[in-house]
Amino acid sequence: MILPQLITHHLRHGDDHQFYAMQAKDAIEWLRTHGIDFSLGPRVLDLGCGHGVFGASLKQAGCVVSFADISCQLNSDLEGEPFLAIDLDQGDLSGLGRYPLIVCSNV
Repeated sequence: MILPQLITHHLRHGDDHQFYAMQAKDAIEWLRTHGIDFSLGPRVLDLGCGHGVFGASLKQAGCVVSFADISCQLNSDLEGEPFLAIDLDQGDLSGLGRYPLIVCSNV
């Protein structure tokens, strides 16, 4: 786990793109060591995706990613990616569908 590196980075730079990319890389490695085979192209929901950094990292690893948040604030390089609008506090999550893997990072 890279918690010390994340804390140091956050203290120096805040929660910038690199901060989220570091978290995603660490989580993806953890998922790999716990049996997730990204070469099979698993469907993933990035719930509470924000700018989509975690989901973009999963996509790069081979996943088919859908993004969901209260409003679409995905980075410009994710334009056209599947996006579902949902208010996590009051929305009906059943409309999001079913996924073998759902990630909620910094939600």
